[in-house]
Amino acid sequence: MSLKIPHWYRWGVQAYGLGVRLTARWNTKARQWTSGRKNWRSHLREKCSALDNPYWIHCASLGEFEQGRPLIEALREKHPSRPIVLTFFSPSGFEVRKNYTGADVVSYLPLDTPANARDFVQIVSPRAAIFVKYENWLCFHSELDRQSVPRFLISARFRAGQIFFKSHGKIFREALKGFRHIFVQDQASLDLALSIELGNVTVTGDTRFDRVMAIKNGAQKDPKFESWNTDGPVLILGSSWDPEEALAAKHWDGPTIIAPHEVHEEHLKAIEGQFPEAQRYTQTENLTSRVILIDTIGLLSNLYQYADGAFIGGAFGKGLHNTLEAAVWGIPVFFGPRYEAFIEAKGLIEAGGAVSLSSGQDWSKIPEPSTWPEMGIKASSFVAQNTGAKSKILEKLD
Repeated sequence: MSLKIPHWYRWGVQAYGLGVRLTARWNTKARQWTSGRKNWRSHLREKCSALDNPYWIHCASLGEFEQGRPLIEALREKHPSRPIVLTFFSPSGFEVRKNYTGADVVSYLPLDTPANARDFVQIVSPRAAIFVKYENWLCFHSELDRQSVPRFLISARFRAGQIFFKSHGKIFREALKGFRHIFVQDQASLDLALSIELGNVTVTGDTRFDRVMAIKNGAQKDPKFESWNTDGPVLILGSSWDPEEALAAKHWDGPTIIAPHEVHEEHLKAIEGQFPEAQRYTQTENLTSRVILIDTIGLLSNLYQYADGAFIGGAFGKGLHNTLEAAVWGIPVFFGPRYEAFIEAKGLIEAGGAVSLSSGQDWSKIPEPSTWPEMGIKASSFVAQNTGAKSKILEKLD
């Protein structure tokens, strides 16, 4: 039975679309969001015309894609003849992964209206729809149910403040109950699901653990770093922002790899102002300096193998970046105070593989490097113990 979509939801979605179109006049992401959806029906028909009942996998953005990627690749390996359609809501996901070869079609998800949902599901004609972590679009859910397409939710994490658990969230609870199965990250999410009488829920963990293990197993050696001569333990600043860089410049004098979150010229020069001896990665063949500045994107996950400890950025600001990419290499992880929304960071701390700094002046919380190897063993063990989510999900999909 399809959902009965309330009028306020339809109006809200239409207002959102109008707002994005107006914002597109001056905002790059809004412009990408709008232009990427132009003539989507004809583009999608052309791309999907030769596909026979594909899996449809939807990710809000890049982070959700990284969680969905292990399952995508597992499906491809197990069923190589079954096509895959991958959609994104956000330009920050689509623009980075639009050429991803693990899917047969990569597309934007059109705005969640009844007509768009009807046409999208008819054109794609999926054998199953898989939503990653979040994204509860009522019209799409309703249309999938109407056309008897089973839908699944993977790597979900529920929190008490979400609309599903509020008195005015009835329609969203009904949408959850329409999933064939929901795979959650932790016991707390399962408990919340049971509190609203969801019976189709299994704790499988987070597929990101599978992803970072795959990255490590497929990592390549970097010729420049292979010949980099260092004296003492190496600290890497991963996806760093100003606070992490300022702290390291003030308190750390050992070998350092700096891989900033933003690599535009202004930020790179600011880093060089704090680390005058920094050597830019792309501007030399031989790394000879104590400080190496990574001035390009796409290298970070591979460079953790050359570090003894990792200071991960973001937790002095809006939120912590990926800690698992470092921990899988058996090195301790350090970060700022804003990590409460990241259960993997909590788990690393509890396992003894990570430390949180309470403020931007709190370098004293960083343990002595002599303790880093032991912490690193605990960090990598934590990752290893939490892999396997994709296999558990795959069993239910078949």
